[in-house]
Amino acid sequence: MTIGLGPTGYLQPTSPSPRFVAGTGAAPVETTAAVEKTDRVELTSSPPAEVQRQVDAAYQRSLDLASENRELHFERDPESGRILVMVRDLEGNLIRSIPHQDMLKVIAGAEL
Repeated sequence: MTIGLGPTGYLQPTSPSPRFVAGTGAAPVETTAAVEKTDRVELTSSPPAEVQRQVDAAYQRSLDLASENRELHFERDPESGRILVMVRDLEGNLIRSIPHQDMLKVIAGAEL
C-alpha cells in the first residue's frame, strides 16, 4: 500500500511590520499566511528490504536473549549524555553493564 501526500503548506511571517490590537496594551502580533509547497512525498506501509532484515535480526537477537533470561536495557546518563547499556535478567535485576563501544557487537550477536 502506498499513501501519496500532495502539496502542503506552512505558516511564515508575511510582513516585518507588527499589528497592534487597539486599546489592549498587548504586544505586537505578527500576521502569517500559508505558503504553498509543491513537493510530493510517497510513504509506503513497509520499510525497505534491508531495514526490514535489520529489524528482523534485532528482534531475533532479543528472542535469543530472552531464552537465556536476559534483556538489554538502554538508558541515557543524565550527567554525561551517553547511552548506558545494561544486561538485566527478565525481572529487571542488573547482571552487568556493557561499554557503549561494545553495544553494537552485542546486538549483532556477540556473546554477553
